[in-house]
Amino acid sequence: MSTPSITQAVSNSIALKTPKGFTGASTSDLQTSYFHGMLYGETDSRKTTTAAQFGGPKRTFILLTRSPEQLIPIRNDNYHYARIEDGQALAWALQFPEKAADAAGFPEWKDTPERVLMVDDMTEGTNTMVDDNSTRDDGSEVKDGRQIYKAVNDDLRSIMMGLKKRQMHLVLTALAKVAPSPIANEETVYPDMPTGARSIITADLEFILFLKKSTGKMLTSSDFLTFVKKDEKTGKPLTGTRTIFAKHKLDRALIGRTPPVLSKEEPMDLAGFWKKICDARTK
Repeated sequence: MSTPSITQAVSNSIALKTPKGFTGASTSDLQTSYFHGMLYGETDSRKTTTAAQFGGPKRTFILLTRSPEQLIPIRNDNYHYARIEDGQALAWALQFPEKAADAAGFPEWKDTPERVLMVDDMTEGTNTMVDDNSTRDDGSEVKDGRQIYKAVNDDLRSIMMGLKKRQMHLVLTALAKVAPSPIANEETVYPDMPTGARSIITADLEFILFLKKSTGKMLTSSDFLTFVKKDEKTGKPLTGTRTIFAKHKLDRALIGRTPPVLSKEEPMDLAGFWKKICDARTK
């Protein structure tokens, strides 16, 4: 019988140790009693109001990345909020929301049942994180865009993981962006954020809901529409396809129910939306 090499012996020794990033679990542990989602849409589509009314003023702490005028629709309801003016402040508040609430004069929030952390909005929030990572500590400019966006993405991965471990609801808002395809006559509507940031956030959240101004409803799954526009070269009508991105992650047992738990479009009542899901889980 041959003697194992030194490198093989070292490999065998390392293999006996469980890596720090490895954790065993069961899918039965995935049932969550907290909402983790994003509301996005056009300007004036009631994103802020719909998100804030989910928990109401006594349970909701808002991280505001835009001007205070953004909160005029809920100005008489006495919501507590913190003004976020740069990426460093946003990253700190998302990593330590309890400390942020204390600093904003809302210390009771951390002990409030069914508390809600709301970020209004992540379009501007991710932009501030990009801006902060565009300069070094000494004030010099980072010219390699790949380094900038990698730093933002690394921060967001860590932040999102930490947020979802907390016993609280998480509601983000964002503006919508229409992106035309450079190849086909197709358009996609999705949350307006840098590509990497959007991929990380939308993958981690269970609900991405598009608020439709035309119907006053929330789109719960992707919708596909046809549109006609004039061809710039020929002037003739040109038919295209528009995809509006939306998603939900429901338990498999709930998806096939008749009638379905969720409709394609739901009323702009996030609390009622969440109650419908929670009630269905208990039946």
